[in-house]
Amino acid sequence: MVNYQKIPNEYRAQIKDFYLDVLIEKHEGGSWKYDAEKSELFMIKLLDCHLIMNCSEENFTNMSIIKAYKSPDEKEIVVRLKDYTYADDFDAGYIALGTKMEGVNVYVTTFYHNFYDWKGLK
Repeated sequence: MVNYQKIPNEYRAQIKDFYLDVLIEKHEGGSWKYDAEKSELFMIKLLDCHLIMNCSEENFTNMSIIKAYKSPDEKEIVVRLKDYTYADDFDAGYIALGTKMEGVNVYVTTFYHNFYDWKGLK
């Protein structure tokens, strides 16, 4: 994982052009420009690319990637995350959708929502 300050400048410039739809514990987020300057962003490697996510390091350390896949045209990525913060036996986690940046194999999270009791998660 790489925090926002360590994300290359050319990626940071593009991040600010994306809108991030966030719904976590009934709180909605705003644009990347606001989040990129006020909160920590992390870049994780999965599949054969990187995904820049808007989540805290503390939260991410309590998660595991259940499934990740790209769209057939490879312009979007979907990641399902299981959250173990409060309990192992409670079905809770996040869905992250990412959009590919121009000219690089890096995706920016544009949709990040939590879910509870999603059947078939395990």
